[in-house]
Amino acid sequence: MIDNKGTIEVTPGVDYVNDWKDKKGNYVLDKIISSGKVIINKVVTGCGFTTYSLSNALDTILISPRLKLILNKMEQFNKNEPLCYYFNREKGYDGKQKTIDELEHEFTLYQHECKQDKRPMKILVTYDSYCALASMLERFGINISKKFNITVDESHCLIKDIKLKEYSNKSVLSTFIDRLFSYKNVLFISATPIIDYMQEIEEFKDNYVCYYELGWSNIEQVTQRTYTCNSALNAFDQIYAKYNKQQGLFDVINLPGCNALYSYEGVIFLNCVKEICGILRKYIVKKQLINPCDVTIICADNKENLKELHKVHKKLSITRTIPKMGDSHTTWTFVTRTAFEGVDFYSPSASTYVIANYNVSSLSLDIASDIPQIIGRQRRKDNPFRNTLHLFYKDNKQQLYENDFTASQNLKMQESQRQIAIWQSAPTDCKESALSIIDSYIKHNPNDLYITTTSGEPVINNLLIISERYCYDVIKNHHQWFIMSSNAYGRAYSMPVQELKDRLSKSQSLADALRVAYGYFVCADKVLETDIFIMLRNEAYNEIGYYFSNLSPDRIKACSFNSTKLDTEIANNNSYHNIAMHLPKYFEPGKVYTRKYIKEKLQEIYKNLGIKKSAKATDLNEYATCIPAKKNGERAYRIEP
Repeated sequence: MIDNKGTIEVTPGVDYVNDWKDKKGNYVLDKIISSGKVIINKVVTGCGFTTYSLSNALDTILISPRLKLILNKMEQFNKNEPLCYYFNREKGYDGKQKTIDELEHEFTLYQHECKQDKRPMKILVTYDSYCALASMLERFGINISKKFNITVDESHCLIKDIKLKEYSNKSVLSTFIDRLFSYKNVLFISATPIIDYMQEIEEFKDNYVCYYELGWSNIEQVTQRTYTCNSALNAFDQIYAKYNKQQGLFDVINLPGCNALYSYEGVIFLNCVKEICGILRKYIVKKQLINPCDVTIICADNKENLKELHKVHKKLSITRTIPKMGDSHTTWTFVTRTAFEGVDFYSPSASTYVIANYNVSSLSLDIASDIPQIIGRQRRKDNPFRNTLHLFYKDNKQQLYENDFTASQNLKMQESQRQIAIWQSAPTDCKESALSIIDSYIKHNPNDLYITTTSGEPVINNLLIISERYCYDVIKNHHQWFIMSSNAYGRAYSMPVQELKDRLSKSQSLADALRVAYGYFVCADKVLETDIFIMLRNEAYNEIGYYFSNLSPDRIKACSFNSTKLDTEIANNNSYHNIAMHLPKYFEPGKVYTRKYIKEKLQEIYKNLGIKKSAKATDLNEYATCIPAKKNGERAYRIEP
């Protein structure tokens, strides 16, 4: 059973678990995670729990659902010496993998170095390879229960990955979970642990498991913007159109009294490599609007995916090393659903996009259910766009009602039991043939039976039933599914700002919206003005924020709320400002300059700034205080200080 033990309040001012220590300098969580089987809900991503697990003094096996997370941590911790050992069972592009003998030799060397340096052992492994690792450690005579704290990272994947890993004669998660519960200390960590579904798993029902939530005093709010789309390509068309309209910017923040902030990069989360290929085929090959060298692709690093990308363009490749703090970034980064878990981004200006694509008929999961994990992947706190999420979703009108879903599950269970009964009644010499028939049926109809055959006989796999319920709930809640905590998400505005927001939502045009906003700006004090700008930014009224941050309300009204006139005035203002900035190079206060010299130098400034205008000496009066004078008998101007 899962016993809810309540909230552990994190010390105010602490942002990362790795910094959370008591007065004696000991990690606060060390005792808790060494006291049996424990689930810890981090509540927020990016709090450094994985780093803490690899930094404390406990011998630890860190089990990750994603290879990218392991590679990231290996780069982070193994820079100067091998602090972590990776039990690497992955196949290379050549289809080969390390032999058990090679892995055992590497482990022997690592074990010796840890003993010699008197440091804890930190072993990294994927969910899929854990059982092979455990068998190797046991061959070395190591008692895993006594020696190691076992940490299951991103443990919500025990539910989410069922459809990926539980089928026919390969039930990875069933075997993995069964093995985990044979050990004493097992820690399950996640920011979205999906407890309602985890407690339906037999092992969590039959064992005592403590559940804790971390209480943070500094949870940041997230701004969500939603858009509808017909497909992943249609969603990207919208992203690129806005990027192009904003002259190479993904987003802009305008606040009074501050320089505008610009987003120069886009990180796009979507379901699969096939969707990425469709997008890049159009934008790299057909329209040639994106340079393949300016694209980063993060997906499962296998031969099949690389082949598909090379079909689009030979320069496309799968990124193995994610840019770290201070590294250069590409403009476009694409991340698939099976690869982003645990991947950290360190861009100072990236915007985040999620392209969802619900498929009700097959109850398949979509990346939209991963949004709580995606929020926080941008690690740099100086990135002003890190807590804004753009969600594109297909507004699927098809509905699946509870009674229909229950009836569907009952039919599948009846058919599953019928298939098992047929196998049981088959003669001994026919059972193998009957089992292969069931395997073949499941292979061609993976959503039709709740059966696994890993034990050599067909049995009901409860994980498949739990997964189906989870998938149904995701679809039923549609794009609102990801709102997991009212403390972490949502935003409230003061009464006048909320009133303005409501009125703007009913505006029929930009001119109408500018008229509405004018009424609030013209009588706003500095505090209210700042709140209005924040709301305009959060709710994606960037054009309104742009005009009111560059022009006074009176000037906006004088331009009749016409965007063309407003753009012209802003352009002129910028030109005047830029020209004034260049004047000290050519004109010194107190000195006298002939009209001919003034005209030549102004024309030079215009040319350098790209201003298509014929210079006149009298133009100087617009940018500086000039007094008529004489120089060598010619008409001239004196520049006043």
